[in-house]
Amino acid sequence: QFPNVPIIALTASADEITRKDIIKQLNLKEPLVLVSSFDRANIKYFVQTKKSVLQNIIQYINEHPDDSGIIYCLSRKGTEEMANNLKENGINSAYYHAGLSSMERAKVQDDFIKDKIRVMVATIAFGMGIDKSNVRFVMHADLPKNIESYYQETGRAGRDGLPSEAILFYSNADVIKLKRFALIEGNEEQSDLMLKKLQQMTDFAEMQKCRRQYLMEYFGEKHDGDCNSCDYCLSNFETWDATLDAQKLLSAVFRLKERYGKNLIIDFLRGSKSVKITDDMRSLPTYGIGINNDKNYWQNLIKQLIINDFLAESEDEFPVLKLTEESKLILFKNKKVELQKVKELAKAVTVNEIETQYVETELSHNSELFDKLRIIRREQAEKENVPPYVIFSDATLMELATYLPQTKEELNEISGFGTFKIEKYGELFLSVIVEFCEQNNLSSLIFNKKPKKKREPKTVNKSPAGTFTTSYQMFKAGNSIEEIANIRNLAINTIQNHLVNFVTVGTIKPSELMDTNKIEPILEIAKSQSIISLKAIKEELGEDYSYFEIHIAIAYYKCQQ
Repeated sequence: QFPNVPIIALTASADEITRKDIIKQLNLKEPLVLVSSFDRANIKYFVQTKKSVLQNIIQYINEHPDDSGIIYCLSRKGTEEMANNLKENGINSAYYHAGLSSMERAKVQDDFIKDKIRVMVATIAFGMGIDKSNVRFVMHADLPKNIESYYQETGRAGRDGLPSEAILFYSNADVIKLKRFALIEGNEEQSDLMLKKLQQMTDFAEMQKCRRQYLMEYFGEKHDGDCNSCDYCLSNFETWDATLDAQKLLSAVFRLKERYGKNLIIDFLRGSKSVKITDDMRSLPTYGIGINNDKNYWQNLIKQLIINDFLAESEDEFPVLKLTEESKLILFKNKKVELQKVKELAKAVTVNEIETQYVETELSHNSELFDKLRIIRREQAEKENVPPYVIFSDATLMELATYLPQTKEELNEISGFGTFKIEKYGELFLSVIVEFCEQNNLSSLIFNKKPKKKREPKTVNKSPAGTFTTSYQMFKAGNSIEEIANIRNLAINTIQNHLVNFVTVGTIKPSELMDTNKIEPILEIAKSQSIISLKAIKEELGEDYSYFEIHIAIAYYKCQQ
């Protein structure tokens, strides 16, 4: 019906297959496809075995006493149990899942955004609409079902650009559980796709290589590895000669004619008496030659050989081990196999390490002043009924606590302070900094700071979306509609129209703009109309109701629908 209307399709994280599917489903003809980098350089990735998970999580949170985070669980029951356990251990937390009423979900989400709740324990129902910039960690207490989900959920950490962490607790039991969920009755093709994506998620958790490199390559982006910010790259390694055991393993695969999977090969090597091991197998010279090593050892060796292309695994429904060209060199040409094993696995960094990594110079921020500034920010946010990050981000507070500006002119060098915010908040924050410096005999260090990047003058007209957002941000910062109109040199009616758009999408509540008791009488008339007429509603309700209020009520109704 509208052939000349341009279309843009947007997604936060999609691999190449999904991108092609989007183009196919929307029937786009030779579209321009733009893909930005998937690398979130400020996030460190850690995978730990799923052992004493609750104790590990409590210990981590206690080591990061000022940090806010999200913990994802597979089930609703799991979120409730985890949140209750954290509360019992003195950690300010709440749970969020689709089983809560919309009012309950809105309440905990709002409390989390406003830093009233420190840790949110949630199912994947939580997060898509969250714009909280200072989430310092995202944990997965259970394995996600695919890499896309994992990447999207971990990407909710560190949106302010400061160092943050993603920690995944992994167990094979999760894989078995998720395999059952992946099977879709009557749709074999979709089941196969879901199982393949689950296997890729499993590979990510089990592999011994740079985790960032795996993520980047999954989304079709090249990465050299050695990122120095995942548990693998941060670990201490030692090299060991695996030639003899590799020969034993590859010989078993060769003798059994490349027809079996890893579990049977391991049983065969370890001399198992299982009925699956036939008399013919027992008669082979390699039967039982790996009895001196346990099952875990052989499983890890198989993984390492596959990663290094010394062995392959088929992609059949029941995968079998296959020899490669490298395998044959090891078996028949005595090629040496040197593998790396982790001598000491890297642990999640402490809060001090996070803090000192941020600053641009050899300086580090003053943590005592930083805490005072956070308190001031929270108090101001509560007065304005907005999330703390709307006032200033953690990154801005860190700069204040690092460079100790003493005047409004010096504030202008701090990221996050423009003319508007200097006038509105300058005195408030400067008074705390100046008093702290006087008490501790400190002076400004602003001369150590690199100058702020100057914005390039815009040569194009502002888009409607941009001007709407400016009005929204100023409103959320505590300005009245009249004040916004004066500052922006626009008509009051224009600003009102901007804000109504945000009622429609649910980011502004009607109660922020009008007496909500007026909504029901407006909607009662609107619902009786075949085509909604604001003028007709106004004529029927009289002078006590403004067009703006009628507009808000209709927008709210659309939002609810």
